[in-house]
Order: sequence, then C-alpha cells, then structure tokens
Amino acid sequence: MAGLAVPAVLDTLAVSDLHITVLEWVDSDPCATPDWFGAGRQVRALHRLLPPDLGDIPAPLWFSSRLAKARRRLAAVRGGSLAEAAAEVIESHLNRAAADQTRRPVQPSTVLHADLHSGNLRQGSAGPRVLDLDSVSTGPAVWDHGPLLLEERHFGTPRSTYDKFAEGYGANLRDSWCLEPALQLRALACTVWVHTLAPTVQVLEQRRTRTAYWTDADTTPWSGVGQMTGDPSAPRAAGPAPDRSERGLGAVERTDRPSVLEVLGPPC
Repeated sequence: MAGLAVPAVLDTLAVSDLHITVLEWVDSDPCATPDWFGAGRQVRALHRLLPPDLGDIPAPLWFSSRLAKARRRLAAVRGGSLAEAAAEVIESHLNRAAADQTRRPVQPSTVLHADLHSGNLRQGSAGPRVLDLDSVSTGPAVWDHGPLLLEERHFGTPRSTYDKFAEGYGANLRDSWCLEPALQLRALACTVWVHTLAPTVQVLEQRRTRTAYWTDADTTPWSGVGQMTGDPSAPRAAGPAPDRSERGLGAVERTDRPSVLEVLGPPC
C-alpha cells in the first residue's frame, strides 16, 4: 500500500495453536535516528485504511481493555514486588484515569498499530519501517500518538521527535483534550509491567524510579529495561531454555492463514 513500508511476509507457519509469520530481515541500524517525518507519513497511511481493508481484525475496547490488563498485572504483583502502599497509590491513579476517560468525547475509530513506541520504528536502508504489527486493531488515532509523547514525558526523548512525526502525520495531537487519559494509562501500565519482570539490577532500579513518580512525584527520567527505549522486550528470567518437546507444541506446519502484513502488501 502506497506510503506504508512494512516487512514482506516470507512464510506463515503453525505450531500447535500458535500462528507464526516469518518476515524479511530489515537491514537497519538500531542506533540510527529514524526519519520521524517519514514515519509519521507511514502511520497516517495506516490510519487512512478502513477496517474492511484488513479483513477480520480485532476491535477491542481500546481503553478499557488496556485498563483491565493493567489492573490484572497490578493484582498479581501487589504485596510482592510492589508494596501494598504503593499499589494503593497506583490503583487510585488507574481509577482516576478511567474516570477521566469517561468524561472525554467519543472519538472516531481508525485502524491502529496499537504499539507504536520508538522501538517499532526502525530506519532501514530504504527509509523508515514500521515493525511489529501483531497488535493491529481499531480505536482512536490519538492512541498511536501516545507512545512517542510518553517517551518524551518520561524517558527524555527530545520534543522535536514527536513534532517531526506529527508534521509527517499531518496533525499534532500533543494538546489534544482526549490524549491525557491515554498517556496516564500507558505510564501506569509501564510502571506495573516492570514489576512483573525478572529482578535484574536494571529492572530493580526501574521499579524504584517509576513507582516513585506516582508515590513521591519523583521526575527522574525513566530508562528502558529492554534493548529499546519503548520497553518492547522484557529481560528473560535466569535458567535453561524451555524444552519445547515437553510443552507439546507439536510439529511445525505451513498454514494458509493470512497475516495483517500480507493484507497490507509489500513494502512501498
């Protein structure tokens, strides 16, 4: 599809009840500064699609589903890696974000990437590529603007990053009245999520830093605990790799089930 560069699909496989999409290797430098203007244009192309263009894609209640996930994770770590007193504070902020969201006007729905942090925008040799479309769904466009603004607010990303992205997108939603509840929910989810990870030195430091933002108004910048700023990957717990044969995953078979990327088509 013109304007949207995504990795080409090489194969689709089925391993038991798991569906795996094999993508082309994207030749990119993870340390290179992406073309944020070009990335904004690509996201705009995605948002211009109509849900029928992608066939049967999920249409979750974009805010309530993320809120429910954050609450489930909070319940799992409460009194464990996250002290009860801190959990109460975070829970109150989750409730406040939920109440704030109900006061916002209903927003038009579009096709979303739904996980558009900077780690999923890579600068390839042919320009910026949008990666990891596993979460493609529908919802308000502001949700895809949130991650870069979250990184600006909490991770120290330069203000110019989002401004260039917004220029390419054709609209700057920084001051959108509908944005704040989404930003709050994302930040709270990032805080709760880090308490679910294996306790490495880096993870423990981020647990303290992120929790202190809510409990003590500590504005120390956050840092990623994976390889990329947007926290797309969690460090693995220590121990041997799982034996797949014991998990009964079964044989690998090719499948005719199309992926979102196959529907989108080859990179432009």
